[in-house]
Amino acid sequence: CCDQCGRSFSQLGNYKSHLRIHTGEKPFQCELCKKSFSISKTYKQHIHTHTGEKPYNCKECGKSFGRLSNYIRHLRIHTGEQPFSCDQCGKCFNSSYSYNRHLRVHTGEKPYWCSQCKRLFTRSQSLKTHRCTIIHDDDKRESEVSCSSTKSNLQKQNPTDIQSTPLLTCRQG
Repeated sequence: CCDQCGRSFSQLGNYKSHLRIHTGEKPFQCELCKKSFSISKTYKQHIHTHTGEKPYNCKECGKSFGRLSNYIRHLRIHTGEQPFSCDQCGKCFNSSYSYNRHLRVHTGEKPYWCSQCKRLFTRSQSLKTHRCTIIHDDDKRESEVSCSSTKSNLQKQNPTDIQSTPLLTCRQG
């Protein structure tokens, strides 16, 4: 059982791979784009983005996927299965990602933050939108600098760094 998040594993190798998520270690690097990964399986699936290979095919609608997890989640569209249920409000979800994102409604967690103004966000996309539309103190539009941000390189907040900074308003009409 992981001391940091409580997740359990039946195999020691899976547990050791999981620990890299918490340490930030990413020993698997793509030779083509230099992106690094903490888990070899994720790295191998990433290679499909360069080759265009999509080995997982839906027999129901013909859609293809490069990642097994995306294929499995897609199948739930056809079956209607929503295996993730919120204990607090009963709302159901077809993916653990959507479920965990929903939990922030109840906890108030805002794990994404703007390094310029310290404003907090519950979703990575909200931070990206903020960075692309808000003008900060240096009067330089963030979109000129960082609108190419992806979810993987957005800053996650450190709970000890949360500051009560007034929120900025958008200057665009």
